[in-house]
Amino acid sequence: MGWNFWKRKRDQVVEQTMAQVQEHLTRISDRLKRLEKHISDSSGSMAEMNEQVRKLSRLQYKMGQDSLSKLEGLSAGLTAVQNWQDKYLLESARLDVYEQQVAYLEEVLLTWLDDFDLLAVRLQKTGQEMWQTLVEKWTSQTLQALQVLGLQEIKVLGTSFNPQIAECIGTVCRPSTPAGQENAASDQGSEKENQTIQPYEVAEVVKRGFANEYGNLKRKAHVIVYEERDHE
Repeated sequence: MGWNFWKRKRDQVVEQTMAQVQEHLTRISDRLKRLEKHISDSSGSMAEMNEQVRKLSRLQYKMGQDSLSKLEGLSAGLTAVQNWQDKYLLESARLDVYEQQVAYLEEVLLTWLDDFDLLAVRLQKTGQEMWQTLVEKWTSQTLQALQVLGLQEIKVLGTSFNPQIAECIGTVCRPSTPAGQENAASDQGSEKENQTIQPYEVAEVVKRGFANEYGNLKRKAHVIVYEERDHE
């Protein structure tokens, strides 16, 4: 009888232990299922995240390529600007040298012209026609050269004195018409009949005046003017 009692007790303990083990296994199974579900959800999130990362990578690559292209274009533009600036500075320096050369040539030609005019006046007094003709040729060539450089002579002879374009260096009395020539002058009325005497008329140009092609004064003419009292 004692043996049967111990056996039943042992069976009860085994059943209880098995029940506990079964319950523990059930809990483990439930935990494993929840873990599997969590892993499955995480896998889905990870896949979605990986897709987003791939999209971001493609977008970043595209933006990087665009930025690189823009930077290359900007670099090329800056290089072109730098080359243009260097070329402009070089051309500007050449232009400065050219303008200096032109200015020097203008001064030389004006000096020659003044000398030719002075020589022509002296040759008129000596009556050396051959030399007068040669000096006139040189004078004409010098005037043409000045025109090529953009300088035009200001015609002031026979006009009223204008201090803006001429400088008076002296005055002379207007010559009177001899009595014997009055009738001859009246016979030539077709040319002089309507001519009027200009006040402060320029009687002689000692040094020619010039203006550039834009009308800006290069230098004033030096002139001799008839005295005003001769016109009153």
